[in-house]
Amino acid sequence: MNTRKDLPKTALPRIYFIDREIAAGKYPNTRYLAEKYEAGTASISRDIEFMRDMLGAPIAYDAARRGYYYTDKTFRLAAGFTTKEDMLALGMVKSLMSLYKGTPLYASVLRLLEEISIPTGSPETSPKTPPENNTWYEDRLVAAPISQAHVDPPVWTAILSSLKENRTVSFEYRGIWDNDYKTRVVRPYQLLFDNGAWFLYGFSVERSAVRMFSLSRMRGVRYTNEIFTLPSDFDFTRHTGGSYFGIFIGMTTYRFSIEFFHKAAIEVPERYWALDQDLQYRKNSVVLSFTSTQYDKVLEWLLSHGRDAQPLEPPKLVNDWKKHIESLAVRVQNMNHIRKVIFFDTETNGLSKNSSVLSISAIKAVYNGVDIDFIEAAYNRYYFRNPGEQPLQEAIFVNGLTDETIAKRRGNADYPLYFKDDMENFKTFCGDARHFVAHNIAFDSKFLDFPLQYAFCTMRENKRPFKKLDGNGHKTCMSLSETAKYYQAEVQNDALHSSDYDTQLVHGIFRKMLASEDTKEKVLRFLEKV
Repeated sequence: MNTRKDLPKTALPRIYFIDREIAAGKYPNTRYLAEKYEAGTASISRDIEFMRDMLGAPIAYDAARRGYYYTDKTFRLAAGFTTKEDMLALGMVKSLMSLYKGTPLYASVLRLLEEISIPTGSPETSPKTPPENNTWYEDRLVAAPISQAHVDPPVWTAILSSLKENRTVSFEYRGIWDNDYKTRVVRPYQLLFDNGAWFLYGFSVERSAVRMFSLSRMRGVRYTNEIFTLPSDFDFTRHTGGSYFGIFIGMTTYRFSIEFFHKAAIEVPERYWALDQDLQYRKNSVVLSFTSTQYDKVLEWLLSHGRDAQPLEPPKLVNDWKKHIESLAVRVQNMNHIRKVIFFDTETNGLSKNSSVLSISAIKAVYNGVDIDFIEAAYNRYYFRNPGEQPLQEAIFVNGLTDETIAKRRGNADYPLYFKDDMENFKTFCGDARHFVAHNIAFDSKFLDFPLQYAFCTMRENKRPFKKLDGNGHKTCMSLSETAKYYQAEVQNDALHSSDYDTQLVHGIFRKMLASEDTKEKVLRFLEKV
């Protein structure tokens, strides 16, 4: 007789029935079971074989009593102790699995649940009684569909293995503002699921700090030889300040207090938002207070309630909320006055206009009439020196771009090897912008073969406030790092002279200038040009 390897859905109720009959000490035989259940003897025989060979049931046949019994009198199939309500609840979990469709986890778990939650009927029901409709919930209990972020199965499998072994991994990763993939080395701590996407939470070796990485933006996961020791405080939830606003973590703990009105005053108290939340009901509103480190997520959540929410504390939240509201108001008023601005920087193999461009980075930001914080797109590429051009050691000393470094940062990029052959792509990126900003823009722009309609130099325009003098007593220009520090921006010295980092600094300096009473007027004159 061929032993059944896979369990049909119709077989599980019979198997539970056989289990109950044998465990009751009735010494049932095949014919008895078939008659009681109104099934064929062949099906009963296959069920008994499956129970013995696949489920480990200690079934034996007593020739004297002409029936089956358990050699271990205490044995029962696990589901024998499960109530009908428990089995129903387990079946309902299948509906919730739709939230995980974007990962390899979905198919495996769903297949397992399908087998476990096959309708078994009530233990008290006679086999001759028509089976109950135990699948009524399948189209009545539904998890609302959400957008899913796809994860490649090899990435999923590799990350799971690295978590199990505490093994450091490296992978190619494209950050939200990166134009290309970059190599990251990470000690994996946890996999986190948030709003339809999976994230790896771990220690970034390059940043020497914990970071989040979206599995959907990973490729080429490789194991390293490093086996790390999991720190005692590795758990992501230990760094949220006891609140429940997704995967974001911060370094500062805040005490939040927000007042909600209208329908938000009804909906917000229905949920738990933090371990220490406190609700104060007023005549026409409710005030929610709680502690959290998830500042950006709390601000995002606050703004999502529109006019039905108002922050009370901390002052930082109140100020940031006001800025967003004011920005929205001005954006509505100035919808026809939007400006696209290109911030850019180059690293080259020399100072002459004929020198090779080794890297160019750019940010396309949107000026809305108030601020220029919204980044629409980013551009970041590396190029080799033009054929026949020798590496300039003075340039390498500044930017560190040897041929080996350039090759590594390019990775598997499919754009041209030399910037002169890629000029059209950069021109296309800048196509809908008329305003360009750089630190020493006269230098950076000479490597472009198209004119800049409106140019702003953060070096020249900041000559006056520094009052730095040269050997002859004349005012001189300040470096990018000096300018950033003047505006109290944090500077990572080891990241300077990287075109993408320098571009971010220029963008930050320009925003500071827009907010400063000393420089705001000149910045607005530049932005208002049409």
